[in-house]
Amino acid sequence: MTRYLQHILFWSFLLIAAEPAFCADKYGLAAMSLKTGAALLIVVGLIFVLYALAAKKIMPRRNTGRYIEIIEIRHVMHKNSLALVKVRDTELLLSISPAGIRALTELNGSTDQQDFAELLDRNQ
Repeated sequence: MTRYLQHILFWSFLLIAAEPAFCADKYGLAAMSLKTGAALLIVVGLIFVLYALAAKKIMPRRNTGRYIEIIEIRHVMHKNSLALVKVRDTELLLSISPAGIRALTELNGSTDQQDFAELLDRNQ
């Protein structure tokens, strides 16, 4: 746009938005309420549009790939968490800490439950 057209659009928008303040006796309460409501809808609409754009660009989406899927992450302590990750058909329980990522155990798809102490003894 040319500079001249930008100035015209700016001043016309400013006059439309500020007109009720200058001519309050010209309009009734209903007309002024409608103009205020329309201005509010425009502002709220702009906020929603900006939020949608920010959600697409800034906020990370959950990445579900073809072969690796993060099933669940649980925070255990400050900067330490457990992650259940499915790689192809194998589920892995990972420990995530500032020192690195370590595989704790590989979970089978079987339905039999093992005792926690037995799992702990087997993996130490």
